[in-house]
Amino acid sequence: MNFEALAWAIDCEGSLKLVKRKKIHGKYNPTYQAHIQIAMCDKEFPYKMKEIFQCGNVYLRTREKLDQRPLWSWIVQKQTDVERLLKNCLPYFILKREKAEEMLVFLKIKGDNNHRDLITGRYGHIDPAKLVCYEKHYQRVRQLTTRLGPWHVTPIVVGGRF
Repeated sequence: MNFEALAWAIDCEGSLKLVKRKKIHGKYNPTYQAHIQIAMCDKEFPYKMKEIFQCGNVYLRTREKLDQRPLWSWIVQKQTDVERLLKNCLPYFILKREKAEEMLVFLKIKGDNNHRDLITGRYGHIDPAKLVCYEKHYQRVRQLTTRLGPWHVTPIVVGGRF
């Protein structure tokens, strides 16, 4: 498997996200989940990624404006698959290396425990200290998403003009 090519695709066309789902009617704790997504207008590439890496799903999102082409997305949500892909792609990331490292730390802390009650099938209560830790990593990944990347160059002002 060519993890170097996958890392390049994620760096250029993809996204690494920690998704936070809020409480439902104030009854349950929020849940946190790591996602990898690559979206493009080309239909073949997302299906090829699913075939090569044996994970994720391909979704079609139609655009609201009629003149826009449809968007095909390969999304990996299963936490063990996300962790496997991030670990193998980590040496090849350029722009999203720091974000991938933060997500791997989050996945290590979260582990396989999804806090689901085996009898009722519902999510139970999570230790408040773990919730604080999850939220810290969620905020850190959001911060890395919104900050300017290392490619940003500050313009030099000469004589009051750019």
